[in-house]
Parts: sequence; C-alpha cells; structure tokens
Amino acid sequence: MGGMIEEAAAATDAASALASEAADNLAAFAGGTFNGFGLFSDPSQQRAYLARAAKAVTAALAAMDAARWPSPAEMREAEEAAHADQP
Repeated sequence: MGGMIEEAAAATDAASALASEAADNLAAFAGGTFNGFGLFSDPSQQRAYLARAAKAVTAALAAMDAARWPSPAEMREAEEAAHADQP
C-alpha cells in the first residue's frame, strides 16, 4: 500500500502546483486593464491567461485521475501501521 500512498502524494503535489498555476493565471486575467470603452486593452493577453489556466486545470485533473487513491479504510490502516512503528 505504501506505493499507492506515494503515488497519491505525488498526484497531490502535482495537482496542487498546477492549481496554483491556474490561480495565478486567473488572478492575472482578473487584473486585466480596460480601455476607455470598458473593453480589455489587450484581449489576446487576457485570452492567453484563460487558456493557460484551463490547461493547468486540465493537467491537474489528469494527474489526479491517473493516480491510484487509497480508500479511507486503507488510509486508516496505513496510519495505524505508521504509529505502531513509533516507540
């Protein structure tokens, strides 16, 4: 089961990093500038921010989907085993 927990931990790290990347791009999008007509000053840049955010979210979901995730019962068992090894 240790392999499954390590796999899920790696997927957690990857998905978290990708979600942060998506959030950064969404924040940049939200901070976009507008011209005197209330339109984006640089719509191609705004679209690029959204596209990068979408790509990061898709990759985060793929990382999570590719991993094997322990069930709650398997996690309890692993936690109990880890604590049993401690003095």
